[in-house]
Amino acid sequence: FIEQYLSAKSLLSPQFYSTVTSYASVANVSSSFPSNTLSQPASNSNAQDFVNLIETKDIYFSSDRYPLGIFLMSIFLYLDSTIAIPLYIISLLALLLLATLYAAKVMKVNALLLASLILGVYTIRYTILFNGTEALSMGLLIIFASALLEESELSGIVLAAACLAKYNNLIFLPMLLLFKNKGKRNASFALFALCTLPWLIFNFVLFGSPIHSYLADYTETSLNYVNQGADLVQSFLGLIGYPFELVEVVLYPILAVLL
Repeated sequence: FIEQYLSAKSLLSPQFYSTVTSYASVANVSSSFPSNTLSQPASNSNAQDFVNLIETKDIYFSSDRYPLGIFLMSIFLYLDSTIAIPLYIISLLALLLLATLYAAKVMKVNALLLASLILGVYTIRYTILFNGTEALSMGLLIIFASALLEESELSGIVLAAACLAKYNNLIFLPMLLLFKNKGKRNASFALFALCTLPWLIFNFVLFGSPIHSYLADYTETSLNYVNQGADLVQSFLGLIGYPFELVEVVLYPILAVLL
C-alpha cells in the first residue's frame, strides 16, 4: 500500500501536474533532436529523467506501477486522508463481494457456496491485506468472465480496467474473440482500446513510448523470477558441493533469455 499511497498523494498535488506539463514540453522539444546516447532506449532514459525531476520536488511517482489502484486511492485521499487506506480496503472487499454475487447469478450457482470459495481467509489475507492490487485485479477478472458469459460487450471495459489494475491481465485479451456476435466482439475490442488509450498517451508523452510502463513492469517481474530461481539453485548447489559461480556463468543467462 505504501507505493500506492505515495503515488496517490502525488495525483492530488498541483506541483505534480505542473512538473508533468513542464517535463512533457521539454521532452518533446529534445526528442526532435538526434540523441547521442546509444546505451539505453529513449523511453528508459526519459523515465529516469522524469523520476529524478519529481524527486527533487519531494513527489513520489513510479513509472512501472499499475495506475488504477493509485487512482482509486487518490479518490479516498481526497475524501478523507485520515481513513483513506481503510476505505480502500473496504472498497476491495465490496468489489470482491459484488463480483462473487454477479458471477453466482450468471453461472446460476449458490452465492454462499461461491463466496466461501472466493472469499476465503487466504484471499482476504494475501490479496487485500498484503497486496491490494491482487484483490482489485481478481475482482475485475471475475466480473469480466461473468460479463463474457453473458455476451456483454461491456466486458471490454472491465478487462481494460483489470489490465490497468495489473498489466499481466493482458493475457486474457484474446478471450474477447469468444463473442459469437461479430458486432459485440468488435464493440468489446473498441471499448477496451478506448479505455486503455489515456494511459498509453500518458506513457508516450512522458516516456517516449506508449507501452513503457508495461515493459518496465515486465522487466522488474522477470528479474525477480531470475533472482528467485538463482537462489533456489544456489541452495541446491551448496548442498551438493558445487560453487555458486556456476549460477552466475550458466544459469543467469539462461533464465534471462527464457523470461
